Parts: sequence; structure tokens; C-alpha cells
Amino acid sequence: MLDDICLTSTRYFLLLTELLVEKDVSIQDVLVSTGVELSELKNPDNYLNLKQTVNLLTNANRLTGDDYLGVQLGQRMNVGSHGVIGFAGLTSKNARESLLFAVRYFPIATSVMSLRFYEDEEFGYLEIRPADNVPDLVERFVIQTIVSTFDVMMRFLIGSALDGAFVELAYEPQEEVADYIQNSHVDIRFNKTAHRLVFPQQALNTPFALADATAKQQAVSQCEEKLNQLENNQSFSARIYQQLLSADETIPSIEEVADYLHISSRTVRRHLEKEGVSYRDLVNQARIDKAMKLMRKKYTSITQVAYQLGYGDSANFTRAFKRITGKTPSEYRAEIFDT
Repeated sequence: MLDDICLTSTRYFLLLTELLVEKDVSIQDVLVSTGVELSELKNPDNYLNLKQTVNLLTNANRLTGDDYLGVQLGQRMNVGSHGVIGFAGLTSKNARESLLFAVRYFPIATSVMSLRFYEDEEFGYLEIRPADNVPDLVERFVIQTIVSTFDVMMRFLIGSALDGAFVELAYEPQEEVADYIQNSHVDIRFNKTAHRLVFPQQALNTPFALADATAKQQAVSQCEEKLNQLENNQSFSARIYQQLLSADETIPSIEEVADYLHISSRTVRRHLEKEGVSYRDLVNQARIDKAMKLMRKKYTSITQVAYQLGYGDSANFTRAFKRITGKTPSEYRAEIFDT
């Protein structure tokens, strides 16, 4: 199910292949086992699913031995690299408006991550939230790309007003990441609770020189159209599953999901039945995907995971986990921390 909802625009993979060619890597070798042709990458309206993304990035890392391709890709991007999303950001009133726009339309670029923006008196925070159970290889590549490209674009748009901004990463220290970001002064702070880009209030309020309300509105209309196309091309069960995964705490009931979609719970059941899926099936799979993500946290016990996801006890959780994955939670966790 994750394959169906974690999509990434081919425009970014086309740029990645150009970077790899400069490293004397064959494009055909990069595309092995992806089921994707170069002609498909050249169409910016196409998307790769999660399995294709994993295979392509695995090939790229194997062929280059480079763990920081995302940083280098982000450095090569300009506003135009992001298509209509970049144009809307360019013509926004200021950084705050541009960031809010990015949050709304980020699924056009990728649904492997989502963005959340919030503020306090001193700073604005753009939190980067990986989708549940996205492989570490993909998460790190996308995080690197986002950090690098936001630095390039924001310095282009507001220059020295960006001074005082910093990046927080929920990773162990990786000084190589900072070393790779050349010609900038990115302050990267590790071992944080979340991935966040942090902007001083003066940076958020700095006017953009190319602000154009009319041009931005045209870009917004195009983005809305693309967003609607993405949703229409997605199966109903995948849309429901995405809602279940995006819930921060408890899994929502079918009635709550129906209210969000402005339809009845009976209509939800009917659409799911047409696709051969039940709401219970989706809930069970979403719980396990969330569990797998939580168990990557070394100091979260299996019992804590079970109760957080609504299981009455850890025995029920263990049975459900093994039924879906073929492994017990203990076996799954041992595999993670033994690699």
C-alpha cells in the first residue's frame, strides 16, 4: 500500500541522472530493476512509486559509493527546477507566504515526506515529516535534498536576511553533510527530536523582490489543478490509507474519516468493497506500518508501541504483527539493530 501513496515527481530523478552522468555512471545501469525508461523520466508529469524510488537510489548509491547525492542534487536546483511550485514561491510576498505555499503543494513534488509550518515569537519552523515506514535510504536522500535546495533558494530570494537560520536533524552527527554544502553558512544541528528548517522572524518578513500577486495566483491555480489530478489518479483505498497514516495519535474511526471526506461511512465502505478492501484491513495495515516506524526508536518498548497503537496488550499486538509481516516484533527489531 505504501508504494501506491509514496510518489515522487520524475523531474527530480531526471536531474539526478544528469548528476550521475557527470560521475561517469550509465543511466541504463541506474534504471535497472526500476521498470522505468529514460523517456518516462523526461515527462515532468510522471511519478515514481516507492519501490521504483528505492531501486533507483540503491543503484545510484551502489554505482557511486556516495551517500550524499541528495545534498549535491539540492545544490544544483534553482527555483525553476521545481516547476510551478517554484514559480509560485518566487512570486510570493515573502518567505512566510512561500513556506505556507510549499506546505500545501508539497505532494506535487513528493508524498514521501510532508511539511508542517508553525511559528513562535522568534522563529518560524518548517518541519519535515517522513511518511510512516519509508526506508532510511529514501528518507536521508530526500532530507538532504530539501535542506540543500531550501538553502540555495532562500539565499537567492532574501540573501543575508537568512543569517541566523539553522537546520535541525533527528540524526547522529554527520559533519560530512555540512561539508558538502559549500558556498553557504548552513548551521546544522544534530540529535534533535525532528527534522526542521528554522527561520528567524526577520527572514520570514523580508519582502521578495520578484513578488507578483497576479503571477502567483496563476501558479496557485495550476498547482490546485495538479493536486486534484493526483488525488483523482489515486485509488480510493489509497486515499483512505493515507488518512490513517497521517493521524498523529490514535487511528481515526471510519466515521471520522468519512466526516473528513464529507461523505457517509456507508459510502466509504461501499467504495472500499468495490476495490476488494475493508476498512478493518486498512486499519490493521496502518497500525503495523506505524508500529514498524515506532520500533526504529531504540528506547521505545514493544509494550509501549502496542498500547500507543490501541492494542489491549502486547500479546495481541505480537499476533497481529506476525500475521501481517511474518515476523514477531522482537524479530523485526533485532533485524534493525543488528544491521
